[in-house]
Amino acid sequence: MIGPGAVCGRGAIFLLADSALAFAANTRGHRVVAQHCEIAFDNVVGVGEQLVAEASERHVADRKGLYDVRVQTRAGKVVAELRGSSHTLADRLVERQE
Repeated sequence: MIGPGAVCGRGAIFLLADSALAFAANTRGHRVVAQHCEIAFDNVVGVGEQLVAEASERHVADRKGLYDVRVQTRAGKVVAELRGSSHTLADRLVERQE
């Protein structure tokens, strides 16, 4: 995931942030997908730095949700911030496969 200039590709950072949004949005047992995301890249990340994404649910009403995600290094340097909205696909609970 390292691109030119030995920095982490922004697509990889977006993938991490989007995954964190998905985990946060799918905590109630419903099928929820991202509907819209906007990301701001704050700093570059070099080889060997580990990234952590933290998502917080800001608001949920009916089938819509709003989430904020912060991606940072383990040392605390903010790399990107994403705001995303979600849409619930179904009213019924997702059946778990055992």
